[in-house]
Amino acid sequence: MKERPILFAGPMVRAILDGRKTQTRRLMKPQPVGRAGVVWPAEDRWAWSSAAGQTMIDERDAQCCCPHGYKRDRLWVRETFALAPLRTEPDPDDPDDWHPVYRADGDERPWLSSLDEEAREVKPPWKPSIFMPRWASRILLEITEVRVQRLQDITEADARAEGVTPAPFCKSGRPSGMEHVEAFEDLWDEINGDRATWASNPWVWAISFRRVP
Repeated sequence: MKERPILFAGPMVRAILDGRKTQTRRLMKPQPVGRAGVVWPAEDRWAWSSAAGQTMIDERDAQCCCPHGYKRDRLWVRETFALAPLRTEPDPDDPDDWHPVYRADGDERPWLSSLDEEAREVKPPWKPSIFMPRWASRILLEITEVRVQRLQDITEADARAEGVTPAPFCKSGRPSGMEHVEAFEDLWDEINGDRATWASNPWVWAISFRRVP
């Protein structure tokens, strides 16, 4: 079992905390160019079928290995955060002198009551999730399944498990009853549109997880 960090935006952090998000899709890098589909899922390797119908297996090929881990591995969540001082003159290298605060919880500062009078005047700046240290993370996830698929193969049930709020209606060309897929398409393009749009239908890692208490 290995532990790896994974980044989530505020709305998705709230969805995890609410129990609504149990899946995430991440872009495969690099994309498996010239490969038509997945023919053999294994514990940590995938074989691919080519457009000509040939099966290609290459364990040295990095794109066949999920960088986020596999079943039973764990992911600790990085999110936008701040460190509130617990003392007037905290030691920057001592975690016991700091209280992590999470942007996903809103701008309220309920931790103030635990600080001395001078420390209450300090409003810590928000830090990007990429800078969160392991000790400040409050969410630990255990991977329950890893799949390889094209982005547009997501089902309505899987889109619901992505934690999105359903769209009020479906656009032209998509049948009603797929409002979660509609919402997930918008979320994907908002996050990944500069690298791989929904319309380009890239290959993705579809990772299912459960929250570890």
